[in-house]
Amino acid sequence: MAGLPLVKRLQVLPDPRRRRGVRHPFVAVLLVAASAVVAGARSYAAIGQWSANAPQHALARLGARVVGALSVGIAPSTATIRRVVSLVRPAAWPTWPELILPARTRSASTAKPPGAPGAES
Repeated sequence: MAGLPLVKRLQVLPDPRRRRGVRHPFVAVLLVAASAVVAGARSYAAIGQWSANAPQHALARLGARVVGALSVGIAPSTATIRRVVSLVRPAAWPTWPELILPARTRSASTAKPPGAPGAES
């Protein structure tokens, strides 16, 4: 699974939501949340804010729900993102960074700056 694109990784996860009342595609909600995290969001409020401000072309690429004759993408709300992520996260994957960031990016982001205690010389 390590070599699979994020979309393929998320598509194998079962949708734990009940069918009734589902408005946003499961994978789209997770992709919006993952995109927000990659963009720097570190809380559900920040993820929701990123989602609400995401441009239409980004929502379209992420598979967000489309409504109306003009095909307007509707971003999932903060509450929806929180519910979906909390339903999936406990056993499905360890942490966001391990799921969405390649290993080389994670190791580079955790590297200490030169001169810092414990940094490699």
